[in-house]
Amino acid sequence: MSVGHNKYGPQTSRGRVSIIHANVTNGAVCFSPILPGENEADWLALSDGINARFPPEDRFDEELNFGLTMAFWQERRLHRYVKAATCRQIEEASRDVFGDGEAMALLLARGVESIKAELSVMEKAFALIGSVAFAGDDEPLERVAGLLLLRLAVDLVLKGKSVEHAFSGLPEDGWTWRIVRENLTELCEVSGKSMPWLLKTLHGHTLEELTALRKTLEDGLRGIEANYVLKDGETERLLLYHARIQNRIAKWLRLIGESRAERAGLMYVRPAEVDGNGVGGDNGDGALD
Repeated sequence: MSVGHNKYGPQTSRGRVSIIHANVTNGAVCFSPILPGENEADWLALSDGINARFPPEDRFDEELNFGLTMAFWQERRLHRYVKAATCRQIEEASRDVFGDGEAMALLLARGVESIKAELSVMEKAFALIGSVAFAGDDEPLERVAGLLLLRLAVDLVLKGKSVEHAFSGLPEDGWTWRIVRENLTELCEVSGKSMPWLLKTLHGHTLEELTALRKTLEDGLRGIEANYVLKDGETERLLLYHARIQNRIAKWLRLIGESRAERAGLMYVRPAEVDGNGVGGDNGDGALD
């Protein structure tokens, strides 16, 4: 090892970052403001917001604001950690419960609300397909419903084409079932298909999609409900640490209040300190075991 290294330490940004984070074992409880993967702009925005709310008048105030910012930052970090840890646990458990966990993987990737929204659209489409043969020509139809039917038909027989490419002169309003039937008939003529074939195939494809979406939602939600608790007591540890962070936030707010009250010549009444269980305890700075 060179004398220069002993004297001056790491000379590059990568080296300094390595030293700073050399002892980091758990990002949820680390006291470093910025960890790899975190956004410095988010930290600065939080710090600037707290300084704007409690304008510092001296270095002591700056240190108090930094402590409060750090406590809020750790709380954000903890929420991200819990989300990541829970998703990991669900993915691992889903492989045991559902084999390859395809439904779970899709649900986690696209989100529950996204799957629900797509399911709702396909249920509406399924009902619309059944109405093509029975609704009156002049019966009004919502534009979005008509476009949905045409889009599904185009996707089936003209893959890669959009509704706008396949049809021209579609009205902005005043949609009726006649407009849909005329355009579907034109599509059948261009593609060499019959209307009965088109409706039957659309019905089958939509039913398959509905079945897959329902399975994804039902299996995925059941897996989440069955495996939401983290294993090996990690849930209790995280809840304990969350309570300690809340105590830190309360502590820094109290110290800021005392400082500002003293500067203004006012008496600050200190509230009773409580631990995570709602009873008298320490100041919440204990390390997470």
